Amino acid sequence: MAADLELRLIHDGRQWIAGNDNLQAAGRTLAELDQDLKNTLLKSGNLLQGAKVTVLMKFDAETMPNYANVRQYRPEYFHRLVVIDL
Repeated sequence: MAADLELRLIHDGRQWIAGNDNLQAAGRTLAELDQDLKNTLLKSGNLLQGAKVTVLMKFDAETMPNYANVRQYRPEYFHRLVVIDL
């Protein structure tokens, strides 16, 4: 499945943050993140309500404090592919 939108995903110790140069969404849980992303996409005015958007969130493992200890794991394990119905 191809993604319509690709975002960098991090966790700052308090909340999940997904974004790129054009938008940013955040939430304490992944469900809250997805809802904020949906709201942000609707507010952007670039997409119509009723559209489906496939979003690839690539986790930036280098933001983890112990990155050296987990880098042997494949980064795909931290990625999310989400389909958002606007």
